[in-house]
Amino acid sequence: MPFRPAIGFVAAGKRARTLMDHLYTIRDQEYFLCNRDDGWPHGFYDEFATETPDWVDDVSDLQPSITAIMNPGDESRETAAERCREHGDDPALYADLEPFLDEGAFDAVVVASPNDRHVESAVPLLERDIDTFCEKPLATTLPAHDELIGAAEATDALFYVGFQRRVAPYYRKIKELLTAGTVGDLGMVSHVEVRDPFQSSSGGFRFSEARSGGALLEKNSHDFDLFNWYTEAEPVRVSAFGGQHVFTRDTDIVDQATVNVQYDDGTVGSQLCLYNGVGHADVYDVHTRKTSEYRGTDGVVIAPDSPEDLLVQRRGNRGDHRRRSGLPRRRHLPDATVPAVSPGKGGAPGDGGRREEGGRGVAGRRAVDRPGRRRRRNRRKLRHRVRRNGVTRSVSTPQGI
Repeated sequence: MPFRPAIGFVAAGKRARTLMDHLYTIRDQEYFLCNRDDGWPHGFYDEFATETPDWVDDVSDLQPSITAIMNPGDESRETAAERCREHGDDPALYADLEPFLDEGAFDAVVVASPNDRHVESAVPLLERDIDTFCEKPLATTLPAHDELIGAAEATDALFYVGFQRRVAPYYRKIKELLTAGTVGDLGMVSHVEVRDPFQSSSGGFRFSEARSGGALLEKNSHDFDLFNWYTEAEPVRVSAFGGQHVFTRDTDIVDQATVNVQYDDGTVGSQLCLYNGVGHADVYDVHTRKTSEYRGTDGVVIAPDSPEDLLVQRRGNRGDHRRRSGLPRRRHLPDATVPAVSPGKGGAPGDGGRREEGGRGVAGRRAVDRPGRRRRRNRRKLRHRVRRNGVTRSVSTPQGI
């Protein structure tokens, strides 16, 4: 049977409206082209599949509606309400928190206000035992953070913080690899990020240290949460430095920083972040680039900028110099073949490297008559290429050369 929770929203800015869009995407998605009945979609899987995917039980019967919105600003509140009406909902609108709490009809509430306003909204909700989703970070000061944690521990309601990377398939796969011991005993987690500017449509709070808690808290709290999740340990010491290197007008948040976190099991987390633009998109047009590595006693998992692939490097086979040195084995270059004739120089593979006119191709007789020399030459070229790209150790020759 469909589950139809009523959802209230505290705040109606861009972040809140993005969450509304996600909610409606889940609700309105046509998961299958089949007739809906009391057994949908489980009956579909019972008939045609060996098992029912977990997500079917999670979201296929979720039919939420947005019933109340609280936001002090009239324009943002009305913009959010219009978006809800487009999806068939007609939420009650409030300009203040108290009438929202006293009169609003909802089963759960999303708190998506600026960071310095989370506590004043979330604590009263938890005190009323209302299930609450709170955007990260929890708060901008330690006393406010502790107050919210105390309310969450005292309530019977569910309390969830918006660290969505814990449920994203990409990061869950990394967690799976680390938990399975792919890299052995995890010793270091390293994240490097060069990101584009914060969006000015946020009303400016992200550019204020007091309102956002700073760039590290506003954005890189995602990374620190992943550190805690991946290591499954408690942080015991933190060192950090950074500052404003380029962008110094109309903001007091840092645009570059390095943070190191030491955990009680000896694992170290390292975060390097560079915020290109920090509200000045006219200066640089650099999109976010993020890489991360997870190193252990037996190998490393590398998460490149493009999320399509995860690279796993393990200790090498017998005879690999990196195994002897105790270092993780580098990933070999892709398998490759070298044609008998260089492209564009005439001739075709297998014809002795000769042009149709009878002239000698660039590879000539050496490519056919002396294959050993050709292989040695290509090995030298390969080693030179690897060194030029900054790798000082040689690698095995790819198959086919």
